[in-house]
Parts: sequence; structure tokens; C-alpha cells
Amino acid sequence: PEVRVQALTDGAQLAVRLAWDDPSQDDLPGAARFCDACAVQVPQAVEASVPNPQMGESGRPVEITHWRASWQAEVNGRGTSIQEYYPNAQVDHYPFTAAPLEASPELQREAEIRFSPARASGNTVSSPRTSAVEDLIATGPGSITAAGATVSRGAGRRTPAGWEVVLTRPLPQGLAAGGESVIAFAIWQGADQEAGSRKMRSAWVPLRLE
Repeated sequence: PEVRVQALTDGAQLAVRLAWDDPSQDDLPGAARFCDACAVQVPQAVEASVPNPQMGESGRPVEITHWRASWQAEVNGRGTSIQEYYPNAQVDHYPFTAAPLEASPELQREAEIRFSPARASGNTVSSPRTSAVEDLIATGPGSITAAGATVSRGAGRRTPAGWEVVLTRPLPQGLAAGGESVIAFAIWQGADQEAGSRKMRSAWVPLRLE
């Protein structure tokens, strides 16, 4: 799709608004489901030459701010239960809903976490989400990993034509007023079964602070 981009900065943070047409709202995760998403990529630091736009390269990392429509739906208040994802599903029994635990919310919560392996192991992309974005670092294809902490912020909303997402993240190291760097964008459209490396991505686009 065509992506319309606007950006501004306060000298420390970079805010980017991405808008694109998408007739379908794909924000429900699950087996054989694909969610709408977008990302912004910048070099970790300003250098004389830029790293490879395909996820950077060894010794020359890139930083990625990633937004997903499914995370936005959770932040907006949608639940994360099986019934939320599969309204027609019938569940016989979950250990954490056993009657003996009803009198102790703390034990019930402990059991719920224990029987949710992703949450129990601290998986950073497991539900429930408190942010619709995550920060990632990569040093080449196949090397992408979660950053130590997500400092970026972001939010998206449906428009009559598709999606509009605003992402705010720190400027690359060494980039100041009057300086130049590069930036790249990626869009995933769930209706086209796009996920992972299957996406629309741009090459590096010049970024100049004025």
C-alpha cells in the first residue's frame, strides 16, 4: 500500500505519523489469523555510511519501533480470554477457575499465571498488553530481538480509509538539529496474510532535522 508519512521532533524525540489505506480491520490474533501492523526503523547511531536496510548488519545495529493492531485493541480495553478470541468456543474447565479458589483471588491469580506458560516465563509479547508498541534491535536478517526496555510510545486508530498510527521514539545517537540520517518503514496487512518477513517495506529514506 501507499504510506503517507509525517514527522516532527523536539530535538530529543522523533514523532512519526503513518497512514495507509486498508479496507479490513485485522486486529484479532489466533491460529491462521494475521494482524495489521507497522514499524519504523532507524540506525542506532549516525555514521558516515548507513547500515544495510534489511535489519542492519553485524556491528551496525538498527532500532525498530513496532506497532500491532491486536495490541492496540487490548490497550483500548478488549479482553484476552478464549471467549474474546473465539466466541463460539466451549471450555469444560480451567484449573484457575476451580471452585476452591473462588474465595482467594490471590491464589486464583497465581494459578492463572502458572497455567499460562508465556506469562509465567515473562514473554514480553504475551497478554495482557499495557502498550501497543515494542522496541526491537537487529544486526542483520534473523537477528531481531527485544530491546532491553521499550521506551517508545505509540497509538493507532481506524480511519474511514484504513489506519493512522503515531509512533514516538528517541532520535538516533548523534542526530541533532541540522543533521541528517535515514529512516525506513514497514506495513503488514492481515487480509493479505502478511506476517514476519512477509510485508511491505521501504528502502532507507533520507531524514533531515530542521
